[in-house]
Amino acid sequence: MLSHQEECDIQEVTTLLRTYAIQHYRDHSFVSHLVSKVASNVNTLGVSTAVSIYSSLSILDLLDEELALSLESRFGNRRKSGERLEFEVDDTLNIRDIIEIGYSKLIQQDPGNDSFWLMKDLLERIAALWDASIDTTLQSQYIRKLTVLIAQLKCSAEPCYNSIRKDHIETLESIIGSDIGYKKFKTTTLINKVAQHLEKLRIRFETNVYYNGILLDIMEKDRNLVWLCNSYHRFYAGTFDLTAERRTLDRLLKAFGFKTCHVNFYQWGRLKAKRTRFAYIRMARYYALYDNREYDHRYAGWSLPYVWWNTSRQDQMHVSNYIKYEP
Repeated sequence: MLSHQEECDIQEVTTLLRTYAIQHYRDHSFVSHLVSKVASNVNTLGVSTAVSIYSSLSILDLLDEELALSLESRFGNRRKSGERLEFEVDDTLNIRDIIEIGYSKLIQQDPGNDSFWLMKDLLERIAALWDASIDTTLQSQYIRKLTVLIAQLKCSAEPCYNSIRKDHIETLESIIGSDIGYKKFKTTTLINKVAQHLEKLRIRFETNVYYNGILLDIMEKDRNLVWLCNSYHRFYAGTFDLTAERRTLDRLLKAFGFKTCHVNFYQWGRLKAKRTRFAYIRMARYYALYDNREYDHRYAGWSLPYVWWNTSRQDQMHVSNYIKYEP
């Protein structure tokens, strides 16, 4: 494939990037070549092609600011109106494409206020298309992405959300309401194992909870704590780096007021003894509930151990310099 890099046309590049985005595969020189090819041919891209590439590169976390602005200019018109940004998408885009654009903008982790105004304009466009009965069929995955967009805007930029017309808000709520009902999600072996340990520790919880468009692996009933059991498919292929989408959802959960506790598959798999797993669960829960490193600069940069075992005369002793905490 590397020997035929120059022979790829833009449609093949789009298909390859979409495939790599689904597989969370980005650490290869060929992927870098595809990104550079997109950057050199961005002015010739069609509207639908630009949206697809924009979404794929956002998922792969390979979209820099300059390329993002160039792609946005292919499917929309960006202009300043006073202190806020106005963004008008192309008339040929349907609701699914607009949701993909907004969700891609969300996972880019843009800290500026312009991204909130862009999402607000996209939501108004979705409501207008829905009211005009131009496109009124959405799969569950798009409804959940739309739910995440609305929740993010309402939680992080409430003045921006309140500026949306009331009839558009009612339309958006009706779209979200169409996905209300019993939902059955597939669980994983890691979630089941962590749940079994929490049950042994007599911690009340629920598994596979649907909240604001986000699937929570394990949510405790007595504490505002969410356990995120990160299996291999939540990381980029061949790395220990969480995908941009998972990092964004973790940031949203904290914005919603939850505390998050991560259980990564590569750490859990190394804990062979049962008591080491219980020690890991206890300390992970303790750190999630009482760790102040994010709020107290005196503890910034500290690396806190989860399990530390000393072997002496065939006996293993748990050594900890922290306050003993048992749930």
